[in-house]
Parts: sequence; structure tokens; C-alpha cells
Amino acid sequence: LNQNMGLSWSDIFSFLACSLVGGYFVAFTPQGIIIWEKITMYFIGFHNLLLSKDSKWKEQLDTDLIKDKYTKSKRIIFIRHGESTWNEVFNKGFGPSFFYRLSKELVKEIMLFPSRDSVFFDSPLNAEGIQQAKEVHEFIERGIVKDEQAKKDMLSITGHNGSSVLVSSNLRRAVQTATIGLWGRTGRHGHKIKVLSCLQEVSRNVDCVALTQKQKIPIINVHEFLNAPEHSVSSRLDIAENHGHKPISQNGLYRMNQFCNWAMNRPED
Repeated sequence: LNQNMGLSWSDIFSFLACSLVGGYFVAFTPQGIIIWEKITMYFIGFHNLLLSKDSKWKEQLDTDLIKDKYTKSKRIIFIRHGESTWNEVFNKGFGPSFFYRLSKELVKEIMLFPSRDSVFFDSPLNAEGIQQAKEVHEFIERGIVKDEQAKKDMLSITGHNGSSVLVSSNLRRAVQTATIGLWGRTGRHGHKIKVLSCLQEVSRNVDCVALTQKQKIPIINVHEFLNAPEHSVSSRLDIAENHGHKPISQNGLYRMNQFCNWAMNRPED
């Protein structure tokens, strides 16, 4: 070996020693574990980007063809998440400013490498997204709408009328938007936001790779915007049905059916 590759035995022993030290660092130190998790995250993300079939499924029957007067129904109100760091880079055009936005976020991503955080993977809300979530909260708390159905919906969202449950995807931007936007209701009534993996966005992009592991609390860092302790924020999340990142063998239709079954089996209206 040392004749063919030009390596001395001391070189080989030095390499093995460094490998053992590096392996120990990755396996047994907190920082090493975090770095290993980050490397795994990149692998999962790019594997998902190349091989995912998340948005591929056979065309389904039109529900109007199978709906009849005996069909059970539920009313579901959707709240769109605020702008994310991914949206800021890729959804604002590809002119000259795109390269500036991309470079800025790439620098942040490099700086975040020794942590569990990321700009692109499971991308969180950016500053504009946080402001949008605050505006959702203000709109809900004012409760000023004109349409009669909208008034009923608003009373349901605020928890003042009827029976309803709060749910969110396990992606951070969705949990952040729900936590800020529905802060009034969760505080008044003690209702928790159920974090559901089946609501994970249909996409192969890395911003849809969930960083939060099974039955773990998403790290959303919104307590400073709510002037509340971090434990107070996390205590308003129900993570029993957070099963972590979507399997690569699964597609979006499977999760939509999962959510429909979940919703139809709930006691709320």
C-alpha cells in the first residue's frame, strides 16, 4: 500500500487516528450529532428532489359524480402561511436581484451549518412572513366581516361559537403562521394547535423537507414576536400526530386522503 500510493506507515496511522477521533466527535459529542443530522438532512433533501413522486398520482373521480344527499360533510377553513425564506428567493422573479437574494441566503445557510436550523430546508417565515402572520392575528381578533357565512366562520375561528379544531402542517412556516395568527384563541380557550404530518405540502423541493422529528416540537422561534416565554408557545402545540418527514415512497394524494379521513372522524363540525 505504501509503495503504490506513496504513503508511509506513519501517514496511514495518522489517517486512522484522525478517522477515529472524527468518528468519536460525530457519534458522541452534541455538536457532532447536530452536524451528522445536518448532513443527513441534505442527503434526504436531495434524494427527495431527485426521486420523489409526491405530486404524481392517477386522476381521481370528480367528487360531484359521487356526491349525494347522504354524504357527510365538514367545513374546513384554510389560512395560507406567510412568506418564507424560500419564497423570498425563488418566488420574486429571476432578474438581477435574484442573484443577490440567493447569495444572501446561501451565506446564511453556510453560517447555520453547525446548527439544526436552515434557510432552505423546511424554510421558516421571513420578516415579511412574520408581519403577515401578525396581520392575520389582528384581522381575526377584530372579527369585522360583512358576509353572514363569513361572520359564522369568524366566530368559529376565534372559538366563540360552534365546535372546531385547529390544525397545522408540521412544516415550520405553517406552524409559525398558525401560532401567531391564532394566538388569541389558544390563549383564551386553552385550545392547542394539532401538528399533522399528513398536511405536509405536496412538493419535491427541499423547503418541504420537514426538519422536525417524530413527536418533537417544531423549533419556530416566534416567542419574541409574541412577547411570551418560549415554553408558553410550545405548550400550545399538540405534537402527538406529528410523524416527521413524509416518506419518499408516499405521494400527496395519500396524505390528502389521510387528512380527509382524520377530519371526517373528528367530532367537531
